[in-house]
Amino acid sequence: MSVESNILDADLSTASPNALRGHLDVVDARTGISGWVVNLGSPGTPVTVALHVGKERVARVTTSLPRPDIALPTAPSAAPGFHFGVQEIQSLLAFARARPSAPLSVRVAGTSGELRAVNPMPTVSEFLNSAADPTGLPMPLSRLLARDLPAALTELRRAAVPMAARPLPGVRDRVSGFIEAVATETSGLVWFIGWMHDSEEFALSGVIVDRVKYPAAMAYACFPRGDLPEGAQGVMGVMMTDWRSRDPHDVAMLHFGEGASLHLRSNAPLVHLSTAEWAARFDELRAELTGPLVGELRRLLGLTSSWATGNAGALGVTIEQGVDRILVLPGFGAFVEGWVLSPVRRPEAAMLRLGDKVLHADPATSFNRSRADLAGVLPGGASLAAQAGFVAAFPGDIHPDDMVRPIIKHVFADGVSTNHEIDARALRVLGYSAGLQEILSLYPDPSSEPFFPALAAALAAELRPGLRDLTPVRVAPSPRALIVALPDDASEIHLAFSELTAMLRRDQLPGVAVLAVPGANRPLVISLFSAMERRRDAPCSLFFLLQPENSPYVLPEVLEQLGAERFAFLAPGLHADPAAMAEIGRALRTPGPVPGFALPIVSGSEVGSSAGDSSCEAFVADCAEVQAALDALPVRLRGSASGMLRLPLPLETRKGRLSRSWGSPPDPTTQAVNKALARQEVSL
Repeated sequence: MSVESNILDADLSTASPNALRGHLDVVDARTGISGWVVNLGSPGTPVTVALHVGKERVARVTTSLPRPDIALPTAPSAAPGFHFGVQEIQSLLAFARARPSAPLSVRVAGTSGELRAVNPMPTVSEFLNSAADPTGLPMPLSRLLARDLPAALTELRRAAVPMAARPLPGVRDRVSGFIEAVATETSGLVWFIGWMHDSEEFALSGVIVDRVKYPAAMAYACFPRGDLPEGAQGVMGVMMTDWRSRDPHDVAMLHFGEGASLHLRSNAPLVHLSTAEWAARFDELRAELTGPLVGELRRLLGLTSSWATGNAGALGVTIEQGVDRILVLPGFGAFVEGWVLSPVRRPEAAMLRLGDKVLHADPATSFNRSRADLAGVLPGGASLAAQAGFVAAFPGDIHPDDMVRPIIKHVFADGVSTNHEIDARALRVLGYSAGLQEILSLYPDPSSEPFFPALAAALAAELRPGLRDLTPVRVAPSPRALIVALPDDASEIHLAFSELTAMLRRDQLPGVAVLAVPGANRPLVISLFSAMERRRDAPCSLFFLLQPENSPYVLPEVLEQLGAERFAFLAPGLHADPAAMAEIGRALRTPGPVPGFALPIVSGSEVGSSAGDSSCEAFVADCAEVQAALDALPVRLRGSASGMLRLPLPLETRKGRLSRSWGSPPDPTTQAVNKALARQEVSL
């Protein structure tokens, strides 16, 4: 439910039920947003202030700046001032094209209290355009273009994502120009040559349509051409996009600019150049190229084409650096934690090369850390060490084959860049050699970071192919069966087989299928299963899967191999009391259709503890009733233990109880990922 904003009073002397007071003094895209806020109930306590676009929070700061003009007799040392600087304002760039008319506001975090400014608060577009420059872009992005074109292109491509999700305008005869040649790099850059009618913008967000839609960012320079119609000029530039021209005879349509109103068509055939050929053409036109980004395009071309390591000495650069870890996730990119010290040059950007792929640090996720342990590395290192550590996300479509020969490039404020080889032992893969909890040591609240939706989608994509991996060991067809998933825990395995053997002895079960893990306890599983199989005449089957919590995903394959018509399922670590086992046995032996039902789980854990809620942890059903639901289970980390796997069926509750003796609730990061997946409706 939305909460209406509540304008705060700036008068410290007035009586009001609300103890919060504050005001916005400066709202300027060039210098930032600043003001003050104080809680009169505790005037010395810092207050957190949030910058909002519409109802969405985009940045937070805490009061920490002295304001001698704000008289607080009971707290003379209080610092009620705050300031949103260029770094926070850059977070607005993603909204510049996606939601240009959304209003800005500054509020006290966790409340409805909004700070009043002298003038009405502008929209995102009004605010950023108040500091526009000749590139046609807001000043914060223009400044970013002037020192870090890859970072600016990253921001522009992020703004293009919502454009790709919307219908694009029809083109008809409104083509603004043509792309005649491209040179593709593995770094995600596509250099191009072509022509277009005059445009006031030299860097744009857009969408490329070539069977599917690709978010893209473009930056270019112009040159004169005598073969073009009046008002048109030649262009050379670069696009940051996942689009690749596979067939020169295919036609791609490029939609760029405000409202995707600039339409460029690729020639058919499209000329494919090498990067060296494109660079040679760029060099030939050096004297004729015009526009504010000529220098930055030349610099970017040099950055991406030179990766020789150990070049710092040749450049006369004194630098010490190191990379502590690289957490890679295929389909997403990488998180990098490291440090860099240079007594003369200030590092401003970074690029990461893995194999032949080049990734650029996302400025919206980059920050510095203090590294007191580095104070003695260089003379004067104590002051350098205060900002020596860095953390950044490097987005990009990384594949397992790319995880070799890591090199990091540090780009300095004067344009010099140095390349450094990284020990391959710093590479780790999220979900395999590194747990998700490691992200928390870099980003304590990852779900609030701009990369989080892409991270969640990549985790689901990485998890999806293995969810239904199943290895049959022994299969005995059984029309009716209890299917039990076992954790890789020796005591749980002993207890489960003891319970199953007792039930078979009492002829309660017409068949049993065990889902186990081929881990350290595999010999124990094989031994106990064989013993159970020898003692009873009922059909017994054994399957192996890698993660017991993913057992709901393999149920369709298990049921098909068993030839089952009706089944009961118990997730790992669940144990039925006599009443529950009697209900399960009765349902499995009853002829004819039986309504599906769930059993209550009584446990200290909150996961799956609700009764009769159609969860995937404990239920009985006819296969025909649940087959479609099982086939369409959504992707969730930790599977049955996520607490978020539900069968979209009305299952009644029967008597008897299940107790939980193994497992733990998902960690906060896993829960946040699953909530994001639920919003994205990611399914198998």
